[in-house]
Amino acid sequence: MRRIAVTLVALLATVLLAWPSAQTYGAAQAAPNPAKVGGLDMTLRHLFVDHVFWVRAMVISTKSGNSEEAQVAYRMALDNAQAFGGAVASFYGQKAGDEFARLFADHVNAVKDYCLADLKGDEAAKNAAAAKMTKNGDQLATLLSSANPNLPKNAVLSLLGAHVAQHIAECNAVAAGNYGQEAKTWDTMLSNIYAISDALAGGIAKQFPNKFM
Repeated sequence: MRRIAVTLVALLATVLLAWPSAQTYGAAQAAPNPAKVGGLDMTLRHLFVDHVFWVRAMVISTKSGNSEEAQVAYRMALDNAQAFGGAVASFYGQKAGDEFARLFADHVNAVKDYCLADLKGDEAAKNAAAAKMTKNGDQLATLLSSANPNLPKNAVLSLLGAHVAQHIAECNAVAAGNYGQEAKTWDTMLSNIYAISDALAGGIAKQFPNKFM
């Protein structure tokens, strides 16, 4: 999966090199090429699927007591955060990419903290980890909305808030040994990350129309 994430970002970077570099604001533009927007959307979907796959693997292997497998899944989730940062840097520069990668790694760590607290039945630690996830979602929404006027903070925050709630539901189901409920949460989580990817791809295409002609 690490190779897949790196390949996706490399492919995105290759395509971007072939596009005009100038940003266009305000001027009337032809509609973006749906195939090119779809290509970005698919890249983002793959990155998000990579994220939820490895976080899920981390949660389940932690519950089963397989520490080695949990550690591998955790490292892969952090690698995915770096891959996401590379995708963001392709449009908004290295500084923004690094900041996104840092915040997304914080997101992974907060989920990990919640999972461990849930398995121990430590309600105070669970609440603290949930608060970290909520704050982190606000920080990510602020970063994305400040970089792209077509991504209103409240709309992004709503999507990210649902994503956080699904991580919490997943951890709760696994801690309780209710894998049927976890499977339902997984399906809902996939639908949500697809919606996030669609929104980001659409907003980026609208901000950089020349890159999608």
